[in-house]
Amino acid sequence: MEREGAYFKKNFRSHEVIPAGILENHDKPRIINGGIYFMHIGESCSRMHLLKSDEIYHFLLGNTVLITVLRPDGTTDNIRLGQNILDGELLQYKVPGGCWHGSRLLEGEGYALMGTVMSPDFEDEDYTDVDDLPNGIEDLIAKYPEQECEIRKLEKAKF
Repeated sequence: MEREGAYFKKNFRSHEVIPAGILENHDKPRIINGGIYFMHIGESCSRMHLLKSDEIYHFLLGNTVLITVLRPDGTTDNIRLGQNILDGELLQYKVPGGCWHGSRLLEGEGYALMGTVMSPDFEDEDYTDVDDLPNGIEDLIAKYPEQECEIRKLEKAKF
């Protein structure tokens, strides 16, 4: 994920296709679903980005991951994915389509192996990078000032 950051590998893509005109946000035929594995190592991050469709994150192994979610209505969340479910960490979380989001290791060390699934499957034209905004990251900070610290931590793609 060169623009976004983190290491990834496509692990499946459906052979079934949704015809054009069926989905509200998509004007061409789309593969029903697909998934990836991705890994954060040390200070790597998945920088702030927006997708047209829901993305379901699955925690698989390693250290706690923090996902920062910025919704169109101005509300935000910092979701912890990890194995400590008795401490409130989640094993799975859905980021709704149309929300800005990024992720990183909570402590900035160790690793986390994750998976995501999207339906319809990811296509490059569904991806909006923070650099695509007129003023880049400053546009997000202006709309979500309470998340400035996290937004800045997710500014640069790190591997």
